Amino acid sequence: MPSPLHQRLAAALLALLTAPAFLSAQAEDIYTYTNSQGDVVFTDHPTKGAKKITVTPPPPIPLTPINLPPPTPVAPPAVNPAAAGQTPAASPNALVPSVPMTPPPVTPAPMPSAPLATPGSPSLPAGDQLKAAQPTLTAPSAPAAATPPMTQRSNHYQTLQITEPKAGVVNARAGGTIFVQTELSPPLDITAGDRLRILIDGNTRVDDSTGNRFMISDLTPGTHAIIAVVMRQGKNIFQSNPVVIQLQPAAATPETSGGAPN
Repeated sequence: MPSPLHQRLAAALLALLTAPAFLSAQAEDIYTYTNSQGDVVFTDHPTKGAKKITVTPPPPIPLTPINLPPPTPVAPPAVNPAAAGQTPAASPNALVPSVPMTPPPVTPAPMPSAPLATPGSPSLPAGDQLKAAQPTLTAPSAPAAATPPMTQRSNHYQTLQITEPKAGVVNARAGGTIFVQTELSPPLDITAGDRLRILIDGNTRVDDSTGNRFMISDLTPGTHAIIAVVMRQGKNIFQSNPVVIQLQPAAATPETSGGAPN
């Protein structure tokens, strides 16, 4: 809520703005002091311990009349002829409404009529005449399959098997070494880029080979699966059945065991 001082100041300012210009402005006394809560208070009543402040009102402001422009006439609202039940008059500048154009109907080609029977010629039944009038449609012949070039030879291998070692228990040689031998029919087509690959437990142990017998070392005792694969340009085109062996450690020799023969 505004204080009495603020109300008096607002009333004085309003009186100065509305008073004639020939009236002289008079000063007004304001008192200020600090209350017990430490707030600064302004009042127009003399109070013990208050400090007097003389407030001089500002000079009157002359009022100059302002000529306002005449009000702009408001156009009446447009009336929709259709809503009022009237037919709108044609305007010379009215746009021609667009009419969707539909394509003309396609007239099917006339069917060839059946040959008329001439005197002396045998007439055909109605069903035969309709068949004779219809054109004969022949299905287009399928294009001949392209003959692959001679360089792209097809897979012609029939059998590939691992003949050594046999499935089961296998005694390893020194260093965990075994021999793997394969048999391929027909023989490996080297001219087509075919090569043999030997996998043991899914790991490649022999690659890009044209032979059929291989020595593989560093095998640990235990179960191992061996697979032979024919590779062509990095792709597996033929493979053997896996051979599962139980590899036994190499037998100790007198030299390695430190004992002497009996």
